[in-house]
Amino acid sequence: MKFLVGPKGNISSTTASIIIQDGPETIFHMELSGEQNALAGWCNRFTYLHKTQPQVLNELLGAIPRLLEIQVDEDAHPTYLIMLHALFKWAGEEEHELQEQSSRK
Repeated sequence: MKFLVGPKGNISSTTASIIIQDGPETIFHMELSGEQNALAGWCNRFTYLHKTQPQVLNELLGAIPRLLEIQVDEDAHPTYLIMLHALFKWAGEEEHELQEQSSRK
């Protein structure tokens, strides 16, 4: 499994292309602007995926155990850590929201 981060388009671009590959298969691909490549930006993207493309989010969630075992290039490491932190934060918030909804019933 590989976690790849690179600029989209030209080198001076502030948009990052994030790709998670398992062999030849791309499990996850997202493009984020510089300001979106932060905790809040990732959480917003996970919420968007949850509502519009749940299968993509499920594939990413299913890849977490393997993602935690890989070595990540130094250049990709900050994005890797932000993404994992945001994913766990988002999942915790989703769980809390579901608990609140079930307690209201």
